[in-house]
Amino acid sequence: MNQSMWVRNCLAIIAIFISFKAQAQVRLIQWTDAHSTMTTLTQQMAAIDEKAQEFLARQPRGEVVIHVIGDFSSLNPYNSEDGGWKEYEALRILKERGYTVLYTPGNHDAFDWSFKRDGADLFLEQIRYLRDSGVEILADNLRNKTEAFRSLVSEYYSLRTLQGDWRLVGLTIAELMSQSNLTKETADKLFGSVERYQRSFSRIIGRMAREGASHVIFGIHQGHVKLSKKTELIQRVQAESSRP
Repeated sequence: MNQSMWVRNCLAIIAIFISFKAQAQVRLIQWTDAHSTMTTLTQQMAAIDEKAQEFLARQPRGEVVIHVIGDFSSLNPYNSEDGGWKEYEALRILKERGYTVLYTPGNHDAFDWSFKRDGADLFLEQIRYLRDSGVEILADNLRNKTEAFRSLVSEYYSLRTLQGDWRLVGLTIAELMSQSNLTKETADKLFGSVERYQRSFSRIIGRMAREGASHVIFGIHQGHVKLSKKTELIQRVQAESSRP
């Protein structure tokens, strides 16, 4: 697949370019389903870095936010032995480039290696590595998190360079348990349940409204067709929450 096709179809970069007078701008890049294919990962990183540097050349005070929304890593011939660690080093490099990097886990990532070792232990090791590298972890619909996992996860990320209280929330795939190698025994070491999207939207929008947030941006690990339906669902939930 050539790079132009990748930009259109695979990476699903959503560049949100928001500006206000006397305020810096933000470029938000949502990056999903890289699946650690080493032949394309370097191309993807280079394309992201190029777009980010073009933006910063125009807006030196701006912020580049890269939100990795699930399945950044997965089991394949390139990383069958290392547990996906090479891919997480790539995120560290992007962070060292001065970008804000956020990460929401998907149904592959560390769980693809669950047949070789404890998937929960590998997952926590990689999440700690990302946190130590300055990457923030967002997974708001994983509920009743264990203490070990909860201490590593943020409820949202504040886009501080924007006027008003803009918050970015990450949601992993609602079908995480049925579409991964994650067993109930392994999941219990991380969280109690995966909240359905409608309940998450209602809870989060309600909380943000109570706390005075002006805008909420959702990053959801889900297919494009399903995402369009989730947009309609968010709009319905928002309309219902604003009724007297």
